[in-house]
Amino acid sequence: MLRNLVLFFFNEQQTHSTLTGFVEAVLRIVCDPSYEPFVSSGFLQRVSATPEADEHYARWHLGGTIRDCVEMHMQIHGSPPPAFASPEALFRKHAQLANRLRCQEMNRANVGFPPPPIPGTDQIVPITDWSELLLESEEQHNCVFSCREKILAGQYAVYRVLVPVRATVGLLREETGWRLDQLYAAENKSLPKKLHDEIAGSLLAQLSRCAGAR
Repeated sequence: MLRNLVLFFFNEQQTHSTLTGFVEAVLRIVCDPSYEPFVSSGFLQRVSATPEADEHYARWHLGGTIRDCVEMHMQIHGSPPPAFASPEALFRKHAQLANRLRCQEMNRANVGFPPPPIPGTDQIVPITDWSELLLESEEQHNCVFSCREKILAGQYAVYRVLVPVRATVGLLREETGWRLDQLYAAENKSLPKKLHDEIAGSLLAQLSRCAGAR
């Protein structure tokens, strides 16, 4: 794999005059051990041909979708998926897995969730029970419903963003506190960096205020 990556970088350097965004995107993927087993050289070649490919795109759009696919594939098949041939193949597999799991989950009885770490606002609204989580997943065409058990365990919280853009937020609880885990538009599409940073900043400010009030 490393040999293929070296050859890949060398070949790309022959054809690209400005590699900043491309290098950031590819390095983000290949340097993360949790992503590397699931991408092929063809996958990286497709990333290099994506105009918006940069570190933000790789982390929030590709990385998050890879992670979700691995988790859903493990739930269904008990094993991780093979490497994806391209980003398009990744997104197709994500949709297939999400639809299959959603169908399995729809008949579960409704249950309330633990209180969220921040109360939210009129623009960023917490998901408070299973029916709301399923609805958010259906409206946004994502797999956030798969976070059900983590939410019930008090390790995860989901919010629907209504303004300035429709999006889904996931907060993960770690030993050091809560952190932003995901922030996506419909179909797991990454937000423009300015909007992403604006929403993330608002959430982090609320988390900081809540932590200080305790």
